[in-house]
Amino acid sequence: QRRHPRDQSPLLGPGGAPVKYTIGQGPLIGLDFETFCHEDGGRPLGQPVCVTLFDGEHNSLFHVRDPECRAAVEWVLDHGIVVAFNLAFDLSCIVEVWPDLVDKVYALLDDGRGICLMVWETLYVLATAGLADDQSVSGGLAAAAKSLLGVEVDKSADTWRLRYGELWDVPCDQWPEDARNYALLDARLHHDVAVAMAARDRATFGKAVPALVHESRVAFGIRAQETNGFPVNTAAVDRLIGQEE
Repeated sequence: QRRHPRDQSPLLGPGGAPVKYTIGQGPLIGLDFETFCHEDGGRPLGQPVCVTLFDGEHNSLFHVRDPECRAAVEWVLDHGIVVAFNLAFDLSCIVEVWPDLVDKVYALLDDGRGICLMVWETLYVLATAGLADDQSVSGGLAAAAKSLLGVEVDKSADTWRLRYGELWDVPCDQWPEDARNYALLDARLHHDVAVAMAARDRATFGKAVPALVHESRVAFGIRAQETNGFPVNTAAVDRLIGQEE
């Protein structure tokens, strides 16, 4: 299996010691977007509303309409080690809001600085317990936070999780405190779960699970194909259809 050069030590320092705030050339940053669903010509789309960031000390919230939001996201892409439970989703939000940042998204992944916690959990389970063909790792961020951090997270429909469309036209400094706190918490959990996963890997394997960086990159490629499709040779497709008919 093809491995990324950094697959040996993402989020682990010299000798396999977990690194809390920094690794390599940049800070470890939890990233999260809150979105709402709308329709474009009958096709459901997720509209990003805000992004939250946490570097172990500072927890920031930006509305995507805030000019400072793009600057913060661009800095993170250029300098950070970015972690999110569904990293492919959050990176696709960046491309949705700022299409011209797509090259920086791929540079992040090519540099081995993008880590998907859902992929990480799946690889850990595969390495320690295994999965049947019809099984998948479930539970999401809430389950990971409970098992690794002992933190109970409410992801029910009664929270702000599905209500950020109500705040699309409202500056973040005017949001209800619960709406701000819900968004800010996810970025903190992404960061802290990553630190806990690194410590768990060290205790279990003495190093990170194999192929983590590579598989995180692959997950974004699959997400991009699901969202946008991929180019095909239309003439060849027409010929194939003709042969089948």
